[in-house]
Amino acid sequence: MPCRIKWMAPEAIEQKIFSTQSDVWSYGVTLWEMFTLGNTPFPGFPLNQFATALEKGMRLKKPTYCNDQIYNLLLHCWRSNPVERPRFNQIAEILSDMLSPNKTKV
Repeated sequence: MPCRIKWMAPEAIEQKIFSTQSDVWSYGVTLWEMFTLGNTPFPGFPLNQFATALEKGMRLKKPTYCNDQIYNLLLHCWRSNPVERPRFNQIAEILSDMLSPNKTKV
């Protein structure tokens, strides 16, 4: 399988089910790449074991340049059940709230 499998949701890999919610998974991987300053997801992981590892709960580790709020968002994007993943409008609201200049920093 080609390396682009590392951006695909489990249901897309296993059942060839593609949806907006599988796109949310891929968006999470892309956002993870940004916070790693361009690292490749799951480097060196054998592609023939990839789908099984995702089904068993393997996820990307928290990037060095990522705060807990962003990583929590990533983990929500990577939920096994697609209906439990946030929708893009929810992601936009979450990110907007995080970037709001009126938000109190803790």
